[in-house]
Order: sequence, then C-alpha cells, then structure tokens
Amino acid sequence: MKDFLMAIILFAACGAAQAKAHYVVLTWQSSGTQFHVYKSPLRKTPKWSLIATTAKPVYTDHGVGKGNTYQYVVTDVFNGQDSSFSNIITVQVPNP
Repeated sequence: MKDFLMAIILFAACGAAQAKAHYVVLTWQSSGTQFHVYKSPLRKTPKWSLIATTAKPVYTDHGVGKGNTYQYVVTDVFNGQDSSFSNIITVQVPNP
C-alpha cells in the first residue's frame, strides 16, 4: 500500500462563490476506490481531522474561512483501514 500512495499527489485550488463564500477544491491521482480526506489548521504539528470519505479523487471543502491556512492529506481506504498519508498540501484561503 505504501507504493500505491506515492502516486497520490494532491492539488488544490481556492475559489470564491458569488456570495463570497470560500472553498478549496482538492484533486489527486489514484486508482483507489475509496479515500479519506483529512484537514488541519496550519501549525507546527498538524492535528488531523477526518473531514470526508469519498469514492472519487476529488473533494471540495466548503468549511474554510477567508485568510486562514489549512493543510490536507488523503489516504486510500483498503479493507476499512487507512493507508499512510499522501503528501501534505498547504492552502492559504484569500482574504479579499
């Protein structure tokens, strides 16, 4: 499973909806069929919280605040168990 996760590379994009609500779109490359998405506020030692389980290699996080910085990782879920974390991606949400 470790070799599998080396292929998961997270990409992120920030955006703002018409009502100025911010969001982060995460995408990754994987042949897996179920994933866990974890999030942490930016800190020296991340405190990961499971925010989603998805069957597709894409997730939109609407729970972000303008001007805040977050870190994300993804795991492959195999037989109900998480594999090791993907790379960590850090995203700073704009503060317009």
